[in-house]
Amino acid sequence: MLEGYLKPRAACPHCGEDMGPLRADDGPAWATILLVGHLVSPAFIIFARPDAADTLGPFLLIAGLVLVLTLLILPRMKGLFMGAIWASRAGDASGAQDNSHR
Repeated sequence: MLEGYLKPRAACPHCGEDMGPLRADDGPAWATILLVGHLVSPAFIIFARPDAADTLGPFLLIAGLVLVLTLLILPRMKGLFMGAIWASRAGDASGAQDNSHR
């Protein structure tokens, strides 16, 4: 579904379905931020202590974790959103259901 890291293909390489009208816009970024925030927030609870002597180490660990998770999840979220848009036929201007692709 994706040609590069985030660029969608013009058409499906298997069936030739046009991917041009599928636009996920900001949905994947929003969902990625929400998911990564929930996955990383326990680290803040673990490391955020008033008696913590070292703050640079936990900060670098959490920042690295956020970066890696974001880079891993973002293209998958884009594919998920584009797949959901395609499956619901929300990108169709006519609004008519066309089941010939299934």
